[in-house]
Amino acid sequence: MIRTIGVIAEFVTGVYLGEVVSALYRQVAKRGARLIAIRTGDVHGHYSQSLGLDCADAWIVVLNSASHELAAQIVESGKPGCAIGYNFHLPGFASVRSDNRAGVNAAMQRLWALGHRRFAFVGYPLESDIVEREAAFRDFIRDHADQGAEARIVACGDYSYLGGFNATGQLLAGGRDFTALLAGNDQNALGAQARVREAGLRVPEDVMVVGYDNSPMARAPGAGLASLDQDYDAQTNAALDILWRALDGPAGAPTQIEVRVPPRFVPRASVGVPENESERATIPRDIALSSIAASDEMNRFMHAANQQHVPALLARLASRLRYAIVGDWLKEPEPQVRPRFVMPTHAKLLPTVSERRFPLGLGTGFDEPMAGDLTVVLPSDAVATGRSAIAVGVPARVIADDFDLLLLAHELELIAFGIERMTLHHGLEREVTARTEELRRVNGELARALDSLGAAQEELVRAEKHAALGTLVAGVAHEINTPLGNCVMSVSSITERARALRPTLEQGALKRSMLEDLFETIEGAGELIERNLQHAVARLADFRKLASHESGGQRSRFALAPLVREVLEVLRQRYPEQEIGGTLQVDDALQMDSYPLALVQVLTELVENAVLHGLRDRIGWVRVSVRAEAGEVLITVLDNGRGVPAEDVSKVFDPFFTSRMGQYSGLGLSMVFNLVTGQLRGRVWCVAPPDGGARFMVHLPLETPPAN
Repeated sequence: MIRTIGVIAEFVTGVYLGEVVSALYRQVAKRGARLIAIRTGDVHGHYSQSLGLDCADAWIVVLNSASHELAAQIVESGKPGCAIGYNFHLPGFASVRSDNRAGVNAAMQRLWALGHRRFAFVGYPLESDIVEREAAFRDFIRDHADQGAEARIVACGDYSYLGGFNATGQLLAGGRDFTALLAGNDQNALGAQARVREAGLRVPEDVMVVGYDNSPMARAPGAGLASLDQDYDAQTNAALDILWRALDGPAGAPTQIEVRVPPRFVPRASVGVPENESERATIPRDIALSSIAASDEMNRFMHAANQQHVPALLARLASRLRYAIVGDWLKEPEPQVRPRFVMPTHAKLLPTVSERRFPLGLGTGFDEPMAGDLTVVLPSDAVATGRSAIAVGVPARVIADDFDLLLLAHELELIAFGIERMTLHHGLEREVTARTEELRRVNGELARALDSLGAAQEELVRAEKHAALGTLVAGVAHEINTPLGNCVMSVSSITERARALRPTLEQGALKRSMLEDLFETIEGAGELIERNLQHAVARLADFRKLASHESGGQRSRFALAPLVREVLEVLRQRYPEQEIGGTLQVDDALQMDSYPLALVQVLTELVENAVLHGLRDRIGWVRVSVRAEAGEVLITVLDNGRGVPAEDVSKVFDPFFTSRMGQYSGLGLSMVFNLVTGQLRGRVWCVAPPDGGARFMVHLPLETPPAN
């Protein structure tokens, strides 16, 4: 039976990951087995889907491309597992890693032998391999401190070229005090080498630089970067040896093994080895041109890919594929792949897919499954459900060498990227639809709440109007009933006296004194009736003035300052015993477009209110200030009178509210409020200053807006 080995990796191309996957495929094919690769696309180690888990006899995880939970699930399934470049520290899950300590020691011994004593280290401290390399570096410095070894260490922000460039800049900021630099990986080393040269220093004459991984960038002509080669063939062979022993041994055989593979130091120009003597890979012209074309295609695809690219890419691969499946990965009601596209159409394929098992080969129309076959599964999302997945089967006969594998991996990455874009697009559409529905629901609730609030507000307004009307009616009744009652009483008195004298007149016994008494009664009653009727008429006039917003006269343009002076002069003559002053901080030319008669009534009522209520029975002052600001007229009327109790401040503009009931109607300030907020389109309020008196403030627009 042909064994199937599964590998989980973030990507199937690129530095390190692509090289490990390629080495693993070569070693699996040599052992007469086939490979199924899960390309997660997740760089955070969150991949946790069990998609295709049953398709392999054993599993390899490159770095931390799978979650700890998925690694534990592999162990629980009874399948052997091994990580390359990482350690899950799980019973039953083996680990194969570079011997970082041996590699660092090899590099440091070489630099020491070249006479270096002052060293520097830059690396990304959040990756376990880099942490080990930094620890080995520190130990070497400590062990050689008595021989003059010194060191500086700066952390890189990430694995990249820029991370090494910036970290080396920090090293150089305080002056160069090192002659050799070791980096956590080749990318950091290349950035460090560039920063050293930018500072005007020579590599290797002033500073020697060593990387780690022996990546294609380190091997490229012109880079000349000395590095430590991890020997991926040796690491993948070690991992497969562990899995083979577990598969061939008794059930439950322990696989919690950690194997360290020592790297090999590769000297190049950055440590003084001439270019013509250093080890470098010779890249055939066809491979180099194909790689450049692949990079260009990837770049264009990233900027312009759409949903139509995936079927087109699959069609381009069709002659080399055993099959291709595009489906939705679902966990409910049970784990399955729901096919949306199958090539070729084959009825036997679908039950296999629905059981989470991707077919490793199809007999009809294709070669029979054989060693070296490759299946690649491309989930579009590392953790979410309801997302897409692609599986392609590649027969061994189309992978003749590393070049074929490189191009195949490139095209699979394009497909993976395309389906991720499709999934993102569909996900965004779903999210937009869901949020739109949620917004509609919330807007509906808000509309209903607003309708309820409007109804409640209308009810409150109606209640307030009824309450105000009740107060108004009570006030009118109080102000009118008293004088009219006096009139009725006087008329009744006259009537009774007349009736009492009629019998005396008929009997001829009427005396002059009786007639004089009657005349006195009639005259007194007439005066009382006249006085009370005048009072009633005055109250009715006040009420009529209060109810009418049009009592302010005609609208016109007028000079504000002269009008205010005239009003204050009239009031001084009316109340000479009080000090009525004005401060006008406006130019005489300032014009208002409003209702001058209404403004005169407002000023008059406010000043008279201060004199008659605030200053009653005392001598004091009333000060009126007027100023213009931001298109408004600001009027303040302040007195040093009795003041307004705090509990009455909110009531002073209510109809018939007065502190001298029976003497005044209580309609003056209510009329002020109606004129200011109605015809003049302004605001008015009252403040009780803490040191006594009362302050009324009026804000009016210089140009009164038209009534709605």
